[in-house]
Amino acid sequence: MLGVQTAYLRRLDSEQVVMPQRSPGGQRRYSRVEIDHIDAITGLVDEGMTVAGAKRIIELQTEVAELRQQLRAQTAPGDQAEGPAVGSPPRPSRSSRRRSSGTSAPTA
Repeated sequence: MLGVQTAYLRRLDSEQVVMPQRSPGGQRRYSRVEIDHIDAITGLVDEGMTVAGAKRIIELQTEVAELRQQLRAQTAPGDQAEGPAVGSPPRPSRSSRRRSSGTSAPTA
């Protein structure tokens, strides 16, 4: 179905990337959500990510999706969501907030 080795599935289970249910005989039983999760992890690993890195990316993507859903719920039609005041200065970018270390790189 997924085209992956059973050893890979065992590794994902041991690293708690997925936690499938077990049959009375001890076989892993994956839900549709877990299969989709394995497919997403496998895609990221195929692109060069580590399993731990791929797991974290999926976690962050899930968190962002949940936050977006909460934001949509808060700014539903009829709600008066407050945003930045019109004409207020833009927030500085991360790079403009960094301070230089005061040392310069050696020149050749």
